[in-house]
Amino acid sequence: MRKQKNLFEKITFILPILERKKFSLRIVRYLSKLKFKINIIIADGSKKNQEKYFLPLKKKHNLIFKKFPYDKNPFYFLVKLYKSTNLVHTKYTVLMENDEIMNFENYKFLVNFMEKNPRFTFTTGKIINFDLTKENNIVIAKKQCHDSFGELYKSSFHLNSQPSCWEGVHRTKNLYLILKYVLKSTDKKIDMVSFVDLINIFTVAQGDVKFFQNKTISFRQANTKFYDENDKISAGGALAKANKLRTILYFKSLKYHVEMYKILIKIIGKNLKIMFIKYYLKRVLIILYLDLKKILKFIIKIFSFKNLNNKNRINLASKSFSEITIYGYNYLNKIEKNKIKKILKYFYI
Repeated sequence: MRKQKNLFEKITFILPILERKKFSLRIVRYLSKLKFKINIIIADGSKKNQEKYFLPLKKKHNLIFKKFPYDKNPFYFLVKLYKSTNLVHTKYTVLMENDEIMNFENYKFLVNFMEKNPRFTFTTGKIINFDLTKENNIVIAKKQCHDSFGELYKSSFHLNSQPSCWEGVHRTKNLYLILKYVLKSTDKKIDMVSFVDLINIFTVAQGDVKFFQNKTISFRQANTKFYDENDKISAGGALAKANKLRTILYFKSLKYHVEMYKILIKIIGKNLKIMFIKYYLKRVLIILYLDLKKILKFIIKIFSFKNLNNKNRINLASKSFSEITIYGYNYLNKIEKNKIKKILKYFYI
């Protein structure tokens, strides 16, 4: 028990929030029931201060609540994260989301691994997506939130290897530098797609990273936009909007990647020019193809009497617990099934 306590003393969880009061209340309810103490920083970028909702956590955890200017765009969100890392005094930092129910036991495992393997600067695990239905049932997604990438090494750094490096355990000193590098590479017009790309690339460039497929670190709600007060407060929504037509965005963001290149060659210590040229030429061709494909589908849809988006309903295997049905229950392994049964009551907002 003492070992577990020591490991959590080495981690600070940063929870960036933006509106979504219902999700704030849900995560407070969940964190209040933990049987151990954690270090947590609430980085509030909402228009209206949410501190009163998180005050109950001070009785249980080491909590710092920091109100920041309104996150009116990704740049303000980036600055908020960067300034939040300045408040961290632990060896490791974890970025949280208020739309997920975290499995803290496996975060303990990730930190223990990094303690024994100092060359790894970031580790993560499996995230299971779920949706809440209007009937208060749960639908588990077959495809996990992020693809398993195994191990990636700094010595063999390549732009083609860009796993998601958000949820997971960062060494605090490296996360600070990641955000500092992103700030140096961008400006106030930074878009969410470039923001995510730069976070991922600077993470992989700093050290070795590892994905543990057998360690589920959280259950994440995917259909949060149905509960948002507006469409502007979701990073996922911003990414989806940006993904509609990527070509224009791609050319606008090239200046950020040029600045990123200047920093990367210092971190990696080798010439990346040929890699960059090949990667971005290939990328622009792919983006052009995908955008043209979307435009063609849209034109066909306008002039067709058929509903192209009509999909057959898929019957998912289900399991019921106290009048709550979990669809896609068979997508979970034995450990995940046991875990979800224990924390099921915290899934609802």
